[in-house]
Amino acid sequence: MKSIFISITLVTLTVFLIVLPGCGGTKPSKFYMLSASGNLENPGLQTTAAEGVVIGIRRIKFPDYLKRPQIVTHASTNELTIAEFDRWAEPLEDNFGRVLSQNLSSLIPTDNVLIFPWLASASIDYQIILEIIRFEREASERVSLIAVWTILNPDGKEVLLRRKSSLGEAVDKKNTKKVYEAIAVVMSRLVAELSREIAAEIQTISQEGTRK
Repeated sequence: MKSIFISITLVTLTVFLIVLPGCGGTKPSKFYMLSASGNLENPGLQTTAAEGVVIGIRRIKFPDYLKRPQIVTHASTNELTIAEFDRWAEPLEDNFGRVLSQNLSSLIPTDNVLIFPWLASASIDYQIILEIIRFEREASERVSLIAVWTILNPDGKEVLLRRKSSLGEAVDKKNTKKVYEAIAVVMSRLVAELSREIAAEIQTISQEGTRK
């Protein structure tokens, strides 16, 4: 009987120790979003040929490892860190697409930047396809955005331009308590920089079209 009592006591103590850490409550998650840049400047071309055009963002493809609510960073070249309590407020690819559309709308400028699916009656001037290769903080503390993007003609059957952008910026480490907020700020700036490159090419293509 004594041995049985000791066994029961040990089991009870083990369960108690397992449950105890959760008694203080779960650590609250923090949520982040990319933001559109409110002070974007025109790419600098001496033309407004693209002003008012209708742009359709047809597809944005993200790597599978970024398709998660947790913010992903690189601990080393081959190791990823998944921040369990620092998360995106919505799917990153959705947030990216909306911010890109807002930036392009300001840069070109146009009030007609549509994200697929759009109405069959929409008269698209240029379609855009993006494949995101990298979009996270590296082990070097820099955030990298590597994207292959394509501008297509109105029906999406002719490639007008294909380009690869490799962008990066260091994260400000002054406030280590808000490191993920700092990462989100830098990521937003890189989306703005990519938006400038795309907008500039649309302006150029549109300008060349008016000369023909």
